[in-house]
Amino acid sequence: MVAEIMATISSLAHVRHERIELEPMSLAGTVTCSGFANFRGRDRYEIKLSIALPIGETDSSRLFSDHRQ
Repeated sequence: MVAEIMATISSLAHVRHERIELEPMSLAGTVTCSGFANFRGRDRYEIKLSIALPIGETDSSRLFSDHRQ
């Protein structure tokens, strides 16, 4: 089983949340995950990656912040 990865994009000024599932794909002999989100205008965004690993392994999450000008 491959990890299931979800990205939650939060717009702080517009109080908006978008949740997308990142899809695995093969790239140069490795597996990577990707997805598309719509960033509307100037704002501060937070992106939280939630990673659900196969049974028996510890799930994880990471938070990233960015200011789009």
